[in-house]
Amino acid sequence: MSRPVSFVIGDDAAAVRNKAPTIPPAPTLAQRPDRHTPDVTELGSQSLIEAGAGTATILYTDVVGSTQMRARLGDVEADLVRRRHDEVLHAVVTKHSGTVVKGLGDGILAAFGATTEAVNAAHEIQREIDRANRQSREDRRIEVRVGISAGDVSWEDGDCHGTPVVTAARLCDSADGAQILCDDLVRGLARGHTELSFVLVGEIELKGLPEPVIAFEVPWSAAVATQSPLPAPLRRQGGELPFAAREDERLRLTEAWKRAQVDRATTVLLAGEPGIGKTRLASELARQAHDEGALVVLGRCDEHVAAPHAPWTELLRQVVTNVGDEVIVDHVARHGGEIGRLVPDLARRAPDAPP
Repeated sequence: MSRPVSFVIGDDAAAVRNKAPTIPPAPTLAQRPDRHTPDVTELGSQSLIEAGAGTATILYTDVVGSTQMRARLGDVEADLVRRRHDEVLHAVVTKHSGTVVKGLGDGILAAFGATTEAVNAAHEIQREIDRANRQSREDRRIEVRVGISAGDVSWEDGDCHGTPVVTAARLCDSADGAQILCDDLVRGLARGHTELSFVLVGEIELKGLPEPVIAFEVPWSAAVATQSPLPAPLRRQGGELPFAAREDERLRLTEAWKRAQVDRATTVLLAGEPGIGKTRLASELARQAHDEGALVVLGRCDEHVAAPHAPWTELLRQVVTNVGDEVIVDHVARHGGEIGRLVPDLARRAPDAPP
């Protein structure tokens, strides 16, 4: 799972004075090289390390039309999309006990010790890309195709070689956008160990291979998310007039929100005299983000109440209440129970969290 997007809008100087409590940052890739560098021990066989060869399931991905997208968006915008894609795929592969052997510019080559994990990872990749697409501008949406093969591979200088690598790459090339193709061996190894199904495609002639490969598709569907409610002060009120003017400011906020989904953290401050519509402007963006599937939380401060970190305590309480169990578990694993001093509800969600 990718780390949650942080997008903060402030429209009150008092809120800025109530600074956020210090929370240790998540480790970067450079601080956790074990997660994204070839480590064949994750393939589940010590002999594989010693012999430099063994059996693995190979997953190969490719972004459809990446060259055309780069020409259309330009290098800067295309790189933002690529970084988001890379983060999603690395997180999914790691979650399913796989190893990203190398990046391919517009895809990855990954290896798994368990075939079922490779198939489940491919399925989750498609769902995560679909979720990201629904939160992105139309011209930044991508389609990822996936090929999976299994068999004996060899390892040399951290790279993986063998017929399964070639087969996975060629199956990927043969797949349509947002499609997962695998060979018969993958289907046989995973069948009965996953709830996913396999649909026969037929024999496919693959470049460089002497015989046709029997291919199967792994169908997938978009995840149905249980959405948390929009905070009451941000909801549309009876008799509320249509939003008018300030389209430039609204567009700038929307662009900042889209960029936050790539860069993962963005703060925007709205400043101006009382009564000019700062709250309404922030509410419009909050509603838009909520409609796109975002978790929207609200923190407020009152100049007459001297509660430390008041807006941050309020919004963190909403986060702890509404996020999924896997997010809570991941946070506690990274940071312990640090925010439990501000949000006692953390102890209910994660009773084993350290103080």
